[in-house]
Parts: sequence; structure tokens; C-alpha cells
Amino acid sequence: MATVTVFTAARMKIIEDSTVVDGYVDSGHHLILEKRDGTLIDAGDISAISTMSVEDGQAIDLTLTGSGTPASPWKLKAEIIGLTGPLMNAGTVKIELLPDPTQLALLDGSYRGEGTAKVNTGNPGGALSTLAYPWMTPYVPNAGREVRLMRTGNSFAIAGQTMGERVNLTLATNWYVYDEITVSTGFSPKAQAHKLKTGLVVLKGLLRYNGTPAAGSLITTLPVGMRPDSSILLPALFNDQVGTIRINPDGQVLAYTTPPASSYISLDGLTFFAAGSVTWTNVGSGGSAFGSNFKEPTDTSVWGKVKWYKDPYGFVWFQGVVEITSATSTDNTPIITMPTSCASYLEQHFRGSTTQYVGLGYNDTSGTPRLNWKTNDPGAVGNTFSISGVSAITMDAFNNNPWYTPFVLANSWVPNSSTHPVPRFLRREDGLCMTMGLVRAGTMGTRLIQTHPELWPRLGRIILATISNNGNARIDVGSDNDTDQNMKYGWIMLQQGSNTWFGIDGLKWVP
Repeated sequence: MATVTVFTAARMKIIEDSTVVDGYVDSGHHLILEKRDGTLIDAGDISAISTMSVEDGQAIDLTLTGSGTPASPWKLKAEIIGLTGPLMNAGTVKIELLPDPTQLALLDGSYRGEGTAKVNTGNPGGALSTLAYPWMTPYVPNAGREVRLMRTGNSFAIAGQTMGERVNLTLATNWYVYDEITVSTGFSPKAQAHKLKTGLVVLKGLLRYNGTPAAGSLITTLPVGMRPDSSILLPALFNDQVGTIRINPDGQVLAYTTPPASSYISLDGLTFFAAGSVTWTNVGSGGSAFGSNFKEPTDTSVWGKVKWYKDPYGFVWFQGVVEITSATSTDNTPIITMPTSCASYLEQHFRGSTTQYVGLGYNDTSGTPRLNWKTNDPGAVGNTFSISGVSAITMDAFNNNPWYTPFVLANSWVPNSSTHPVPRFLRREDGLCMTMGLVRAGTMGTRLIQTHPELWPRLGRIILATISNNGNARIDVGSDNDTDQNMKYGWIMLQQGSNTWFGIDGLKWVP
């Protein structure tokens, strides 16, 4: 048998009214409880447990106001330290102008994707970090060598690779990328300029004119910051023939010589230093001098002074136009003698430029490094030619960079002699790809060596001008998506020239 207890309405009303339905802390830090009927209950002083405090950080000031009551609620104000001027707008922080919380660095030049990586956070060619840092994103071999570090606790992690200053170029009227105007699909769909941390600007693109361009035709215009300090001439290939590109201080890129009708023009590998990015030494200074058969033209207003620069990685670069003062016909006649600090690693061969073929050499004779005139160059008094773009490999450049030497050469190619470099390749810390070597006896139109994935062109095969048996020559470098069974990924193919001897010294590109 169950018992039921029943409350009257009046009794239920008393119970309901005594229920606590609200509460707050008053100005004296007492907890005040409110019943349903409005009666207040002082539950006592709670100041011992209600105190709030703030702790400032290295980058933030915190201010707490109020007493935590309905009449005076707590208010927490945060101010970022040191923000003035353009970072503020009527007291409001411009988030887009806040300093980047990450830090840029350059990957160790020898790094090939095996776990953690050391980096250089200073100037190019400087010391590497003591610690090796883990990756937050997958490593891409042929992406940029500049990386972004993000702080994690007391150390850093690599947040990803950047492509640096890379821009797509707008081509002038009737100029197109090669694949766009032909049935080919193997070359880059873009023309680009890439500026490296060292100040080097590297061009890329295989182009074609719709019709017959004239000498001096405008091809494209480089953006500010990617222009030389004077007009320069660089060797190029126009439909496998000798061609020359002119680049002016206003950024204009011109076909200096007349391209054949409906022909390709390769911008691949054209390299120069942006104005103001390096400190040049004029020939005649710093232990350098002109050879007795050569001089600087009297008027330097267009082509600038003839000059040289030894970069942080040990390479010696030349820029300018040289004039012949005495008829020259002997191979390896010195154009410029250099100080011993620029001592050559064996004998090297490069392309120069003018309206016709120009070959150049670099070696040491009796302990004196020299840039040399080569057979088949212009030799009459008053002739001029450009030495811009030459990047000679000194002993420092050989010893201080992670060159890779392939175990074997393909297709019967062999090193030319012990006085010349064997084929090697390099992806420098700043991202520049380079080669060296002199070979002979193989089959033209065949592959020589395969480079590492770090060097594989990203957008399509590239075509580079070089020197072979004191004449014009061409090499191709296969891309990371090359479908040509004869080419393959990252292979260097000796496409055109002579197997008497074939040079790949000083070839340059950026993937």
C-alpha cells in the first residue's frame, strides 16, 4: 500500500519563491544570490577566489579593468607592442602589414631530400645552421631552394619551399611560346624570368614569331628589379643557328640578330645580374688587365664598362663588350688576365656573342688566370664582341660546391683529356643549375648524362647554346614530364655540334 504526500497550492508557491534563479558579485566582492520572489541572499565575501590577473607577453601588453559585477564587468584589452605609423589606422592594426612570423633561408646545396635539412639564414654562401630542421610539407626536388622556416617551440621547422621572384613575361605582338603556335607539346608553355637571392636573373622560354621578325624586334620587357645596369648581349640559339639577344636597362629584350623566318628562339639559360645587386670590378682594377690585343671601347655609354665579379660561390662572371686592337688569329690569345684569386679549375670553354659566332676560353697559363680568344672568333682590328654571361669555374667554385660526377657517360662519350673538366653538374644553394665538362667521340644527337631530379626543368624541355669544336652547338635538357623516349627525364642530350670535342662548361638554368 503506497502513501502519497500532497502539497497545497500555497505550499508550492512558497517552495517556488525560495528557489535561487540568479546571482552576481557586488562591488564588495560578495556573492549575491537572488530568489524567484526577488529576495536577495548575501552568500559572503568571495574576493579570495575571484581575483583575476594578466600576464604580458613579449609581443603583447594586456590590461584588465572592471570589478566583475553587472555594473562593472571585467574588460581585457590587448595591445601589440611596437606598432606605429603605417601599421596602425585610427588605432586599428593593419593585419596585412604585420611582420611575417616566418623566416626565409636557403637549403644546403647538397641536400637531396633525406630527412631533416640544414639551412643558411644569412647571405648566400654563408655558414649553414648547426641544427637540421624537419619538414612540415613534402620536399619537392626541382622546386625553389629558398625555404620558409616557422618557429616550433625552441626550434624551427621548414614550412615549405618558395619559388622566389619568378614572373611570367608578356610577349610583344606576334611573339608566342613555341608550343602555342606549333603542334609540339614538349616545351614550356610560359616565358619566365626568375631572380635568385644572389641577384642573378635567369630567363626561360622557347618562342616563335608569327611571320619574319626583323633584327632589333622587341620580344618582351622585363619588370623593374630584373634589368641589367647597361645594355648586354647574350648568346642564344635561333633555329639551331647562332643568335644574339640584347637586353637593355629599360627591360627591353630584343632579337639583336635577324631570326630565320618561322624559327624558334630560345631564351633558356640567358643569365645576368640585376642592376645594383652586386659590386663589379672594372677590368684594369683588382689585379685584372686587358691582353695586348684588346681594349675597352672608347664609348661605354651603351654597353657599360668591361667588368668582372667573383660571386659567393667562387664563380667569376664577366660583362661588357671588348674591342680588338691588333689582328688576332692565334687560339687562346688572352683577352683579360685575372688575379690569382680567380685561378681556373682546368681549361673551360664558353659561348660569347656578337652578330656572329664567338667562342671564349678560361684557363691558367704560367699561374695567370685568363679569359681567352678562340679560333673562329672575329679577329680584325676594330671588331667587337660580348663576354657577358660567362661564368668561369675557379678552384674555389670547384672545391666549395657540391658538384656531382656521374659514374658513367652514355653513348660512347668520353672525357676529352686530363686538362679539361669531366662532366659534372650542380644545383647551387641559390637554386642555379650549372654544368661543366668537355667530351668527345660519342654519337651526336644522343644522351650524355642524367642529372638529379633537383635539376629537372619543371615546365618542359629546355634548349641551351654552347660550344663544340670552336663552333656553334646545342644541348637539350629533358623535363620532369618529358615524353620523348630519346630524351627522358633530366637527361642532357648533345643535340647539335661535333664529336671532335663538345663543351658543356658554364651552362645555366633554373627548373
